[in-house]
Amino acid sequence: MSTTRQPAKNRPSSNNTTPEVAGRRPYVTPEELAAYVGVAVQTIYGWRKQSKGPRATKIGGQLRFAWTDIDEWIEQQQRVA
Repeated sequence: MSTTRQPAKNRPSSNNTTPEVAGRRPYVTPEELAAYVGVAVQTIYGWRKQSKGPRATKIGGQLRFAWTDIDEWIEQQQRVA
């Protein structure tokens, strides 16, 4: 009996190892963050350069922001205002 295996990229994931925070992916791009907070993408990069925005990390050489860090940063901003 021969079983045909689907290539990994087409195979449905039986074990989702990517945790989600409140139904969201754990990391977002600068573009997604900009849309979420309602500012231009260049503002996100400017905040990063000035250490004013949420903490960022590089994953595979790409800049990403964790929702947990975004939520924490927004909370801090609300306390300041």
